[in-house]
Amino acid sequence: MAYDVMIVLGHKLSPSFTLMPYTISCLQKAKELYQEGIAPKIILSGKWSIQWDFVGITPSITEAAAMIPILLDYGIPKEDIFLEEESKDTIGNAYFCKKLLIEPNNFRKIVIICEDFHVKRVEKLFKLIYGKGYIIDIIAVPTYESEETSVGEEEESILTRQLQFLSSMKEGEDSFLKDKLYEGSYYKNQFQI
Repeated sequence: MAYDVMIVLGHKLSPSFTLMPYTISCLQKAKELYQEGIAPKIILSGKWSIQWDFVGITPSITEAAAMIPILLDYGIPKEDIFLEEESKDTIGNAYFCKKLLIEPNNFRKIVIICEDFHVKRVEKLFKLIYGKGYIIDIIAVPTYESEETSVGEEEESILTRQLQFLSSMKEGEDSFLKDKLYEGSYYKNQFQI
């Protein structure tokens, strides 16, 4: 299937503010799919993990900005790359991509590239925030972490908390999030999102 756009989700920068290996694997997959003609545009999504805010650190670069040189090195034209540099969690990835890039460009068919351990959360959150009228598929990049029980348990725990936070939001009604992202009790009470 051909898509309007692919989204590559950032994933926590390292302590030295460089990309984690699985983010680079996601970018390699994006390059392959772009070269196969799966989608003509790529969105790189991510400011930084909200965990940096909790510990009072401001990274010197966003996840999206750290990803762009790799795609350029792969030969992807700059005009085919969009940056989303506001999101600090998966909810924000979905919301800010939708509001800043997906809706303005009338993209309807979207493929998301993420790590295998992140697929369930990405699927549930993006489909809830986008609602009907969008085709959203996910391509998982294999990682060694998907085999770790603790990672699976952490992902389930985060998804449970995020769905509780969004429980009064109707599918596709993203206006619910307008004044709630990174403010209020949900975010103040979280350390791992």
